[in-house]
Amino acid sequence: TRVAVLLPKSAAWAPAVLGVVRAGGVYVPVDPAWPADRLRHVLTDCGAALLLTDSAHAATHAPDGPPVLLVDDPAVTGELARLPSGAPGVVVPASGAAYLIYTSGSTGRPKGVVVPHTGLTSLAASLTGAGGAVAGASARVLQLASPGFDASVLELLLAFGSGGTLVLPSADGPLAGEELARVVEEERVTHALIPPTVLASVPPGRMPGLSTLFTGGEACGPELVRQWADGRVLVNAYGPTETTVVASMSGRLTGATDAPPPIGAPVTGAAVRVLDARLRPVPVGAPG
Repeated sequence: TRVAVLLPKSAAWAPAVLGVVRAGGVYVPVDPAWPADRLRHVLTDCGAALLLTDSAHAATHAPDGPPVLLVDDPAVTGELARLPSGAPGVVVPASGAAYLIYTSGSTGRPKGVVVPHTGLTSLAASLTGAGGAVAGASARVLQLASPGFDASVLELLLAFGSGGTLVLPSADGPLAGEELARVVEEERVTHALIPPTVLASVPPGRMPGLSTLFTGGEACGPELVRQWADGRVLVNAYGPTETTVVASMSGRLTGATDAPPPIGAPVTGAAVRVLDARLRPVPVGAPG
């Protein structure tokens, strides 16, 4: 059963996502910040049986869409409080769908990508050991990505897959530069996934308590590695949405070279092939 979640990053958003997946449903992220036409297309195209949202965003929902459950409705919160606190006794096949997320698509029209539970378990296994740093109960993971990007799934896994804490910034809009550094420092964030462009906007020397830093989503240059590798585990991640956020991750990077940082080895349970323009395997050491 597909369940759309139309919520901003908030204390209600993360439990809603976990609740859908733990109950055996398929999570469909819908970002309230999307343009109205994209939002309508996703809600129409995804085939959701239910929409989870709050009273502040209910008006953006089309009347002919799926039934709505307001997570801040007192009647709903009261009913939830009476339910058992344990996880539902639902058995979900490993090959079953975990979430359906929309990308821009090659034509610019949003395209849905179904990701199975096997992808999540493989990614979780790789994240908890990436770069030799295992996140644990003391980890404080920054929720930086917007709900509509699959990077948010990586952040959820990194926090809850290791028993850590998910840090949800209260700031409206994207975080970058001085404001991002302030949030990381004040909230004692230890783990984060920060795209190279955003990372480059942070003043040098800030975020000293950030012990494990993942970067990805675009090419990371050697100058950025030199600036941020010292004193922490810096990992370069690569992969399209179809491979459950990332397909490969590097080991711990150092700033000892001027070469572009590697994208690393395949995540657990995955294989990587380098092909030429005609989709033929290339020899070892050849570009593709």
